[in-house]
Parts: sequence; structure tokens; C-alpha cells
Amino acid sequence: MFTSQVPLSDFDSMPMEFDDLLHDASRAREMRVELLRECFRHHLETNPGYDAYVRNFGMLRTAELASIDPHRIPLLTSSLFKQPDLNLASVPASEIIKYCCSSGTLGSQSIVPRDENTLTRFLESITASLPALFNLDRTGNHHGIVLSPSTDEAGDLWFSYVIACLTVMMPSEEFVQNGVFHVDRAVERMRLLIEKGRQVAIIGPPFRLLELCRKIEEQRSWPRFPENSFVVSAGGWKDQQAKSIGVQEFRSVVKSAFRMNSETQVRDSYNMVELNAVLNECEAHQKHVPPWVEAQCRDPRTNEMLAPGEFGVLAFLDSSAASYPAFILSEDLGMVEEGVCGCGRTGQRLRVVRRVNRIEARGCALKMATGREGQAQRTSDRFFQSIYRNPELFISTERDHD
Repeated sequence: MFTSQVPLSDFDSMPMEFDDLLHDASRAREMRVELLRECFRHHLETNPGYDAYVRNFGMLRTAELASIDPHRIPLLTSSLFKQPDLNLASVPASEIIKYCCSSGTLGSQSIVPRDENTLTRFLESITASLPALFNLDRTGNHHGIVLSPSTDEAGDLWFSYVIACLTVMMPSEEFVQNGVFHVDRAVERMRLLIEKGRQVAIIGPPFRLLELCRKIEEQRSWPRFPENSFVVSAGGWKDQQAKSIGVQEFRSVVKSAFRMNSETQVRDSYNMVELNAVLNECEAHQKHVPPWVEAQCRDPRTNEMLAPGEFGVLAFLDSSAASYPAFILSEDLGMVEEGVCGCGRTGQRLRVVRRVNRIEARGCALKMATGREGQAQRTSDRFFQSIYRNPELFISTERDHD
């Protein structure tokens, strides 16, 4: 099993050292590379489908796998997880305790199998990241206002499950029941907590946070937002994209409505159901990549790695996932930054610009796994070209970004 190949002391020390590793990029990379190599070997040995997929790239099991560069680890497109007849699990079905589902706002759901070990490490990513990036001495001092269903009501829907995991870290209350957002109750509860001198952490999708802002602005008076409290947006606009506003405007609206001292109290988080970690913003509004995850940016035409700061398709290699290969080529466009952040921390940082929003961007990856021997290069070329069949799609996106 994965845990026998990578001792707990090797992996689980990373969340415990999260803050230190964000100030020591060299050590973080050294640990990450070793974990990714071990993780890659684990999935080759336990996942016949992924092993065949890798062999289709012309990669055979040789001694070089022990020293493989993570840049060469074959990626799975997120669209593969939307294939209902494809088993991507690296553990027996009896060990899967949760099949996590995406919201399906693009028309189909991703389904990701997670075992206990993988879910535990996901929770570790949350409990390590928030104190480190939000400068919290003890998250139990905060009270959570969660603008999503409880974990019981969320079921297998990953986005709601992620947000509801806040309850593990601090006393929290949910204000969405049976799909209804009880905004009046949320506002009154916030007022009571703030007037009692409590610190609060309010987390939810941006469209619900704006609804909260509008309700607050209807109040005759509103107490000043506590200095060490936060409003955290997560999950994006989903099917509310028509109502979306820009990042700067969003921060300004929230700061004004909540009577904050600084926009540093408005943060955003990034996650996708195929990724077993949450990327949280620091006070400089940079999304820091956990030290056990490698973020990459790739050219959609060639799949070549891009230099830090260049714009392309985002990819992730997450060594915390034992139950499935979390080597993911996403459907998000942006860039990966490195070096020293404005907050003083180091390591990789992520900037997400937008999602690919055309049907051409979705999956033909099964062709890679079914290609005949000797056709690996041709098959993989055809696959990567098929993801972005229309060159004008990427060109227009670059123009939007510029």
C-alpha cells in the first residue's frame, strides 16, 4: 500500500511544517519531488489502467522511474473523471469510502474515488493551510459562518463538502438547508457574534457572499468587522456566471459592506474535485501551492512546460492522493509564479484567469490508453491537439488576459 512505501513520518510531517516550508522553497521542492516519485510508482503498481496509460507514452518500467522528473509524469485530463465506464481507482472498491462528485455545471460530473487515507490528507491540507496563510494562532478562536449545506446534506458533492470541512477546525454553523440560503439568519448571527467580540470566518461561493453584502447594507447600522476575521470566497460563480463581477470590484464591495479595515481580510480559495488540496490566498492575494503539490503551466498546443509567469493550461501533481492518480491536466487557464511573494513566503503560487469554456476542450483521453504499441507518440500528439482543437480559442483567451 502507499502508506507502506511512504512512511507517515515522510508525508505527514509536511502539513505540520507547512509554514516553515513556505519559507524554504529548496527544501520543500526536495521533499515534494521524492514524494511524487514514490506516488508515481505506487499508482503504476496498483492501478493497471494508469500503468497502461503510462506505457502508451512509451515509458516502460526501468530504473529511471526512481529518479523521474515530475515534469515527465503523464497527466490525466480532468475530463477522464467524467467517463462513467472508466475505473481510475488505485485501491480496491472496498477501501473507497467516498465517491466525490463535481457540481456538473458544465453538463457532466467528475467522480473521484477517495479512501480514508486520501480524505485524511485532504483535511490535513485545510488544517495546515489556514493557520499558516491567515496568521491564525489557533483557529478555534474563530466562529465559522458557512454559506453552504452541512456535510450530511452535501452528500457526495465535493464543493459543499470542502466548505463544510471548516467545521473540523472551528465551531461553525451552516445557513443553507434544503437548497435554501437563509440570509437573514446569517446576518443576525454575524451581528451577534461580532457585537460579543468574537472573531468570525465567513466562507461561501462569491454569489452568496454578495447576497450577504446586500442584506448587510440594508441594516441601519453594522458593527465594524473584527481585525483578525475573514471573508473567504470559494468555488467560483458556478451557474451564476452572468452575475459575476471582477476580483477587484468583489473585494471592494465586501470590504465596504462588512466595514473592514483592509481588503487583506477578503480571501479566495481554489480547489477542484480532482485535486486533493485547497490552495488558499495570503494577504497579498496570491494562492500558495501546498508543498506536497506541484503546479505546472503547459502550452495547450504542444503540452510543453511553460516558464513561471507564462499563460497556459494549469496542471497539478498531488502526492497526497493514494486512491487515484492525482496527476491532473485541468480545464483552467492561468499561470504559475515562483520566487518570493509579496507576503514574504516562497514557493509556487497560482493565478487562475478563467476556465476553458468550449466543448472542444473536453476529453478524448481514452484514445491514449487504447493506442497500440508503437503508436504512443502519434496517439499522445493527437490527444493533446484534440483538447484544444480550435487554435482561435486559446488566442482569444490570451487577448482577454492581456
